[in-house]
Amino acid sequence: LFLLDEPGTGLHTEDLNKLLNVFREIVKQGDTIICIDHNQHLIASAGFEIKLGPGSGQNGGHLIKD
Repeated sequence: LFLLDEPGTGLHTEDLNKLLNVFREIVKQGDTIICIDHNQHLIASAGFEIKLGPGSGQNGGHLIKD
């Protein structure tokens, strides 16, 4: 399990694509990546997207796509 906080921050588009290729290889090997980020390109490449907030409990996060 890999847990990453904002790995796309400050990356150029080319560097972000390299990072995504590394992520794909990690997942291909059977590992899981949980990534917290605001970068729309990174979010769009995710297998699952979970939106957190604005509340908590039943008013909290929900699955956006799978």
